[in-house]
Amino acid sequence: METVLVILVMSVVGGCGAVEIEQSTSTFSPSLCLVSGCSCLENMPTALVDVICSCQHKQVLKIGHLLEVSDSSQPPPNTGSLLVENCHHVELYSRLVNKMKNIQNITIRNSHTVVIHPKLYEAKDAAPGTGSVHSIELTNIHRLQVKRYSFKDLEVTGRFYLGEVSMASVVSMAFDFQFVKEFS
Repeated sequence: METVLVILVMSVVGGCGAVEIEQSTSTFSPSLCLVSGCSCLENMPTALVDVICSCQHKQVLKIGHLLEVSDSSQPPPNTGSLLVENCHHVELYSRLVNKMKNIQNITIRNSHTVVIHPKLYEAKDAAPGTGSVHSIELTNIHRLQVKRYSFKDLEVTGRFYLGEVSMASVVSMAFDFQFVKEFS
């Protein structure tokens, strides 16, 4: 039998209200906020959610849209930032940025394997003004796999950063951005 613990904390810090939803459940859940090691902090004035996942030993995290990838966990549509750390295996599936229209920062660090599937953002049939993030940071990844066209049509208004990353090979068109202000 599985136990689910839900803790809601209301706080007012410097005039900003926030609600934290912290869950303890299995390593798979339809909602990323319910996955073990993940928490979602909603900034009440902006209504954006910061999703933070700090994985347990050998944890696999598949992040995507449930209608497209049945065994993935879906972040809230109003996600403002996504931080994933200490995972054994992380996968970011197609059209993830389309489902999180307000996403600004994606950070993955200290993980063994990270797979980024084609078309993290797909411009076809997308709402005008979407497909733009401020930063993407991939740090201390032992095995990074970026599929062909993973970043196609995506615009990074700040920095795309790869630090301490190992890739067996780089396929052509893997880093085919619409625009990147700083690539380092």
